[in-house]
Amino acid sequence: MRKYLALGTLLLASCTLLAQATQSSQSSGQSQDMSQKSQGMTQMHQHMQEMQADMQQMKTQVEKMRADAQKVQDANTKAALLDNADMWDQFVTRMQSHMQMMMQSGMHHGRMGMQHKKSQTAPSTQPPANPPQ
Repeated sequence: MRKYLALGTLLLASCTLLAQATQSSQSSGQSQDMSQKSQGMTQMHQHMQEMQADMQQMKTQVEKMRADAQKVQDANTKAALLDNADMWDQFVTRMQSHMQMMMQSGMHHGRMGMQHKKSQTAPSTQPPANPPQ
């Protein structure tokens, strides 16, 4: 009888320790996940700022190209230089458009990921909204 009691106590203690270890590893995993996401968002934000600065430098360079082309006397050369500046201007404009799409898409996915995590960790206490009739 004592053996069974000792074995039961040992089993109960083992289960309790296992549950605590699992719980702490889950909470540390969640905090690591949030830390990694925060770090990723910070890096993405820095990268986007660098890209915006690069785009501004490119715009400035294109305007300089256009101003330099205006100083050229030969009409054919001037036209070719202005065409080149126009091409670069279109390229910069298209790149800005892509950057804006990436920023909007990144922010949307970031928010959706956060909402998804919240819905997994904490059930909503509000009743579902009734659709309009």
